[in-house]
Amino acid sequence: MQNRCFLINMKYKYIIIILTIFISCEKDKPIKKPIVENNDCIEIPPSQSIIGYDYTIDTNSLALPCFNPNNGNELLFVHQKYSNGSHKLYKYNLVTKNKKLLVETEIYSQPNWATNNWILLGLNHNIYKIKSNGDSLIQITNNGGNSNPVSNFNSNKFICSNTSQNFYIYDFSGNIIDTLTDAYVTATFDWDKNDNILIPTYEGIYMYNYNLKTTTLYCDEFNGLLIGKGLWINDTEFIWSTDKAIYKTNISNNNTICLKSHCNAFRYFYPSYSKQSNKIIWQKVKKKKIGENLIEVKSVLVLMDTDGTNEQEIEVKNHAHRTWH
Repeated sequence: MQNRCFLINMKYKYIIIILTIFISCEKDKPIKKPIVENNDCIEIPPSQSIIGYDYTIDTNSLALPCFNPNNGNELLFVHQKYSNGSHKLYKYNLVTKNKKLLVETEIYSQPNWATNNWILLGLNHNIYKIKSNGDSLIQITNNGGNSNPVSNFNSNKFICSNTSQNFYIYDFSGNIIDTLTDAYVTATFDWDKNDNILIPTYEGIYMYNYNLKTTTLYCDEFNGLLIGKGLWINDTEFIWSTDKAIYKTNISNNNTICLKSHCNAFRYFYPSYSKQSNKIIWQKVKKKKIGENLIEVKSVLVLMDTDGTNEQEIEVKNHAHRTWH
C-alpha cells in the first residue's frame, strides 16, 4: 500500500557528512536564548589562507551511538578508523566498561537496537539485522539504496530511507508494507510507541502517524537549515539539533526551546535516548586549532540530561589516538 506523503515534497536531499568540517546553514535563523550556555567553547577564527584550513582527523573515531532500549547501561557505537578504512560495531557497558565486537564491516548510518534484541544495520545499501550477541547477521532487504533503519516500539516493522526518494516501511522479514513517496531527503528517523514517526527535512520536522496516515509539520520557523535527527523523549516532546544548537519541541503546544548552543568548534549528531536512565547520548564532533592553519577534528561520545545539562564524555579504553592528514 502506498501513501503519498505530499507535505514532504522536497527540492533537495541531503546526507549529513561530518568527517571533516561542519556544514554551515544557508540562512541566518534566530537562536533563542539557550538554557545551557557553552561557555567553554573557543570559536575558531577564519583562516588567513585563500584555500582555507588544513585538517587532521583523529584516526580513531567513536560514532553513531545507540542505546539498548531494554538496558540503559548498554549501548552500541561504531569505531571508525580512517587510517585503514575499518568500521567496527561494538557493544559497550557503561558500568562494567566491557566492550564486545559484534561485526566489522562498512557502517555509515546509525544502528538501531530494537526491543526484540535484534540490531538493524544499513550495510551495502541494504538493511541487515544481527543479534545483540553478534550472531546471525542476516540481510533483510534486497532492493538496494536503503539506509537509516529505525524499528517501531513493538519491533515488528521498521522504516528506512532510500535513494529512490521514497521511505519504505518493512516487516522484519523484508516485506514492504508501506511507502511514503515524494520524500526527497535522506532522513534519520525516530518512531514512538504511538506510531508517530519523526522525519527531519529542510522545511522543518514532520510527524507521520503510521496508523492514521496523517502528516503534521513542526519547527517550520527553522526551514532552510540542515536539521538533524528528531528524538522522542516522551509522548509529547522530542529533541533535535541544527548546526546552531540543540532544541526541544513540545507537540501539544508547538513550542520550541533552545537547550544548548553550539559554536563553530563543535556540533552534536546522532542522538539516542534511554528511558531507563533518562539520558541522551550524542556523537560530538570537536574542532581545535592546533597550528597557524591546521585544525584537529575528533569525534567522541557524550552523555547529557534531557535538558542539556551534565554533559559527560564517555571514555572507552583501548582506543589509541593517532592522526591522519
